[in-house]
Amino acid sequence: MTEKMLSRDDLRVKYGDYNNLKDVLEEVFRDFGHRTAVKYMEGNEVISLTSDEFFGDIKRIASELVRMGFYRKHIAIIGKNSYEWLLYYYAALYAGCVSVPLSSDLPADEIEELCSYADVEAVFYDEDLTETLEKVRDASGLRIYEMKAFIAGKYVSDRVTEDGTIDNRTQKKDVVTIMFTSGSTGKSKGVMLTNENFRENFRCMQFHNDSVLLILPLHHVATLTVSNGLLGDASELHIGSDPKQFVKYLSSMQSEATFAVPALLNVITARLKKVDFDISKLGWKLGRIICGGATFPSGVISQLNKTGIIVEQYYGTTELCGGLVSGVMTEENPTTVGYWPAVTMEATIIDGELCARGGRMFCGYYKDEESTKEVLYDGWYHTGDLARVDSEGNWYLTGRKKNLIILDNGENISPEEIETKLGICSDIAEIIVYGKGSFLHAEILPAYDIGASEESKQATRDRIVAFIDNYNSHAALYKRVPFTEFRDTPFEKNSAGKVQRPVRE
Repeated sequence: MTEKMLSRDDLRVKYGDYNNLKDVLEEVFRDFGHRTAVKYMEGNEVISLTSDEFFGDIKRIASELVRMGFYRKHIAIIGKNSYEWLLYYYAALYAGCVSVPLSSDLPADEIEELCSYADVEAVFYDEDLTETLEKVRDASGLRIYEMKAFIAGKYVSDRVTEDGTIDNRTQKKDVVTIMFTSGSTGKSKGVMLTNENFRENFRCMQFHNDSVLLILPLHHVATLTVSNGLLGDASELHIGSDPKQFVKYLSSMQSEATFAVPALLNVITARLKKVDFDISKLGWKLGRIICGGATFPSGVISQLNKTGIIVEQYYGTTELCGGLVSGVMTEENPTTVGYWPAVTMEATIIDGELCARGGRMFCGYYKDEESTKEVLYDGWYHTGDLARVDSEGNWYLTGRKKNLIILDNGENISPEEIETKLGICSDIAEIIVYGKGSFLHAEILPAYDIGASEESKQATRDRIVAFIDNYNSHAALYKRVPFTEFRDTPFEKNSAGKVQRPVRE
């Protein structure tokens, strides 16, 4: 049963009905004028590039990709966030290659496996990964190219032609990127994204910020598609290569916005507390945070708001080429994923499941027709996320279909719903709720202070128990959590940084 429909069709005029991304990029950079397009840091020095310089580098690398014979070939890009990473990504789109972004945290055998599965012919990598990629080359015979050396002309002997003319004739439905899902359960799937999908990225973001810091990994669809939207909106892209240097980047590059996960909000608020929330004392220009991926830490929104920083929540998936729903957050309603749909997209709830369709919907999983049919049917992409919408149009995720707990008494419960309610306790760092018999159990990593004594840790645990007791006193009987266990180490995470649920007997 379809319960709710949400949609927008107010397309922006710019970046019109082009067949491929070469034309889109050319219009983007015509709109950009001669403004600063990219900033990044080398040591303590801020490097700035104009739009002319950035686009010139894109065209130069794209021409070289053509000379190397990579038009319509699959090429992997792997490395930490860097100017070079972004350059090769846009050059691949411009030249008509099929890019395959991969996590730099992967070991050699997994890189080889994913490259083989995605029919990759060459890998462009960060120099820090030389040892790993040489293992991949020795085991697979793949052509590997260090990105900076490629720019410097080290590999000209590999050219198959001297003609670098870019003749990108790809069409709207042609695949231009294969992005692997995080694979939190089972084998990673290659999400096929098309010219049309990415075209919507460029024309439907409306940030209107002059500069945005990209600190989350570029190989994730969220950061990559936000980058597209920002570029399409003529915003400066500030590239952060090391999350540990997050605060330094904000100060040095004077970023006016950033795209982050809730954990980074704690870093920002901790620094603001030291100056009594007077952001001017830090020399920051930060005024907006685009956030996604988890529930907000307790109290953080009001703390940021009183400094003038706006926090916007953002929900999307790799299969939707980025965001679907977004909205400005308030402390009164911190668990919504938003209320404002992406342009050209529709969202609905069918039998409790969030479903979507529109110009950003992927065309299928690479070489996996069975998995594609499981999620693409009746004209909709079935996300697997359980959702609800309130009377004011706010959308909420209530869990994953595959994670439903079925207790011995027959009750069906979404663990994420309980985890969200308990997770607002500031003393809880991580929590997993699971079913055993007829009851719910919670496994919890407390948020101990650094160097806390055992007495202090016990006080933290006692506060958590009291918080859960209070929750239980108001919850329905079958949603109560009568059993709690504490752990001293974090849960395992997938490559997207999300907690992996332990397999239980």
